[in-house]
Amino acid sequence: MFTLLTHGHVSTCPALYSGKIEICEKNCEGKRYVVTGILSLIAALAEGGFGFFKSLSLFSDGVHASADGAGDFVGAWAAKKARRCPHEEATARKRGNKAIAVLLGISAVWVIFESFERMLGAYEVDPLFMITLPFVALCIHFLRFRILHGSPFKNETLSGILMHVKGDILITLLVIVVGIISLGASVIHVNPKWFDLPFSVLLSLYLGVYLAPKIWSAKAHHHH
Repeated sequence: MFTLLTHGHVSTCPALYSGKIEICEKNCEGKRYVVTGILSLIAALAEGGFGFFKSLSLFSDGVHASADGAGDFVGAWAAKKARRCPHEEATARKRGNKAIAVLLGISAVWVIFESFERMLGAYEVDPLFMITLPFVALCIHFLRFRILHGSPFKNETLSGILMHVKGDILITLLVIVVGIISLGASVIHVNPKWFDLPFSVLLSLYLGVYLAPKIWSAKAHHHH
């Protein structure tokens, strides 16, 4: 992790000492995506686990982070395939994309139904969780961006992942804003769920209607 942050290589990469980028591609690309994928899933578990009980907006952001984490693992898998059997790389990326798109679409539909159900019933939102947990996730996304941006090897897969990390940062910032609004609403005795649930529906529509089809139809060489 430390050498990824400071030099853009894992500590065992020969390119760290030789400076040969082609060696780095073979040794670091997949490992870099595994590290960022794990970080993304940590953010997803924190937001999704607590968000299910405290805030559906938070939960929806966790779903988005989990999809990006899965995308990073697909990138690592495809990089490994490319080293062993270059002609199988496109197939690996395509299969991974479709699996992520299906899971993302199912999750988005479920969150939308759950949001409407909670609108009609008793539902307690904790605005403090909507502020503190996304802040932790935001720090993780900035760490992911730093690791990926420091990569000495540039390709379209890396550019796609960086684009989605920027999207993660933006959406998590929006969740924090909704959390602040919800906190203000609770102070004046307005139920925060009327801010949390509509945003969770909008975010789920983005995930299910826009992002999932985009991932499904993504080009084979580009896993985001």
